[in-house]
Amino acid sequence: MTLEEEIALVRFGQGVLSHDELLAHFSQLEQGLKMKRIFELYHLIDPTKLVDADIEQALVASALGADYQSCVVLRGNRLSRVRLNIPGSAIEKDYILLLNLFKIVYQRRLVSMKEGKSKEWRYRDLSDDETVMALLSGHRKLVDEVYNNSSFRSEFASLAKLWKAHNAVSKARDQESAPARKSQMGFLSYDEVMTESVESIKFLEEMNKYSRIMAILNHALKKALSIQYGLGSSQADRLIKDVMERHS
Repeated sequence: MTLEEEIALVRFGQGVLSHDELLAHFSQLEQGLKMKRIFELYHLIDPTKLVDADIEQALVASALGADYQSCVVLRGNRLSRVRLNIPGSAIEKDYILLLNLFKIVYQRRLVSMKEGKSKEWRYRDLSDDETVMALLSGHRKLVDEVYNNSSFRSEFASLAKLWKAHNAVSKARDQESAPARKSQMGFLSYDEVMTESVESIKFLEEMNKYSRIMAILNHALKKALSIQYGLGSSQADRLIKDVMERHS
């Protein structure tokens, strides 16, 4: 998601925006982007840190009812995890549910972060529009500065190329898998099973190769940028993402 979208989420978490305002924007997205936003929001929540009361409170706040079928709570070791099974007709309801879960978790995290005097922008008071504009302006200037900084140019160019190659391999795999490889009875033959297994192993090995290299390069960039510009973890991640897009 964009920085503007994430700021809107944080402002919702702080009680500045209503869920209706976020839902209005979400409703305008095409289906693929809606699903992407759902999973991005899901990961911002960090489901492993949810407790049962969070789920119940979010269901009440969302006015969905305790028996809402799209939310399944998996309990273990005093933790809960939400698994979402989202039919197209329910995606906006699930978005509202996740918004309320995010707000609950964010409010709890906000207290601890304030006590620890976190540098992360997510825990600053964003009720003032001028503060938001300054945050966006500062980020854009930093993206420009890092993009034009020759000290980081080769690393970002390499990372962008790796992502492009990674995505090309993934896309090619999807295209190869598209044709049905089934017999008239709908079963795979032994030869087809073996071929598919071998191809899957090769695909995973190639993807893992790219992933390992990208992880190493990303970690080095994140560490360097965090030290040089005094950034928090999420700020560094956002900066790397936005600068890398300039190199794509």
